[in-house]
Amino acid sequence: MKKHTDILLNNKLRVTEPRLVMVKVLHSQSKPVSAEYLIQKTQLDKVTVYRTLHTFVEHGLLREIDLRQGKLLYELADRPEHHHVVCTDCGVIEDVDACVFESLQSKVLRDSGFAKVTDHAMEFFGLCKQCDA
Repeated sequence: MKKHTDILLNNKLRVTEPRLVMVKVLHSQSKPVSAEYLIQKTQLDKVTVYRTLHTFVEHGLLREIDLRQGKLLYELADRPEHHHVVCTDCGVIEDVDACVFESLQSKVLRDSGFAKVTDHAMEFFGLCKQCDA
């Protein structure tokens, strides 16, 4: 539990039992998860889960991910920079480790009227091999 406590403290968050439970579940996941998944796995009430998700996102502990599934998904922000590829048929999600953000950012800044880019999101959608067969 010390590791999960440290995650909260390092993000300047008060350590509470619901937060520890959520961090533990999130830390055990290799793919982004929904609020509904967290409600089921943590057995916390809906309001607590949504309030905690909001707080975690505000403090930079979590990333919100929109994979066009009608709901936001969440993953710990301490994972290395990556993107996702999503099957539009079965919904399977895989990580894409390649990130060309730095070179693309230079082009975006050069071609636009922006001074800096503070965040980005890039997801890929298609058919997995099983659904394409």
